[in-house]
Amino acid sequence: MNAQTEEAKNCLAGLAENIRLRREQLMLSQADLAKRLGCDQSYVSKLENGAKQPLVSTLADLANALEIQPSDLLATTPGKILRK
Repeated sequence: MNAQTEEAKNCLAGLAENIRLRREQLMLSQADLAKRLGCDQSYVSKLENGAKQPLVSTLADLANALEIQPSDLLATTPGKILRK
């Protein structure tokens, strides 16, 4: 695997972890977050497991639903800047 592919994989894993961590900080279930997003709970689960890669527009919706900035979702140190 080349370095660029590895970096993308790590970014996606960090994004997935940041979604889960922030959702838990807000004490939301996956179903609660799905309701805020207008999607199925299974989609939220796939995002949190890294099985789905969200579109840029979905990142904005996720950030809004999680009450943070889109850049917070892409933070390389999970949980570091997710405190409000």
